[in-house]
Amino acid sequence: MEQVLTDQLLERARAIPGAVRAWRLELAPAELREICTRVRTDGGRLIAIWGEDDTDRSARFALHVTLVIRASILCLLMRLSQNDPAYPSIADIFPAAGRMQRATWGLLGIRAEDSPDERKWV
Repeated sequence: MEQVLTDQLLERARAIPGAVRAWRLELAPAELREICTRVRTDGGRLIAIWGEDDTDRSARFALHVTLVIRASILCLLMRLSQNDPAYPSIADIFPAAGRMQRATWGLLGIRAEDSPDERKWV
């Protein structure tokens, strides 16, 4: 039943002219602050941060950071060590990152180094 409803909706849907383009970039955690600073300087904004526990398949964690810049979406992917999943905090660049960083710390144990608020989310 759900699939039928989804198919009906998709049949009615149309591509949006001028839709936002999306880009994906895999990077090392050490590159995160420089990229975020450049995006912020250029008027970009943070959309979301979330973590992924991929230890059952690749023995690693992953961190995803999504930014919007110049009418495009930039999706960043960082693969993190299973033993010490950490990345540099970007809360000073994008203040809204603080809560999302706390959530990845509290839910998955992925730590934002030098975060101004190191409390776990839950």
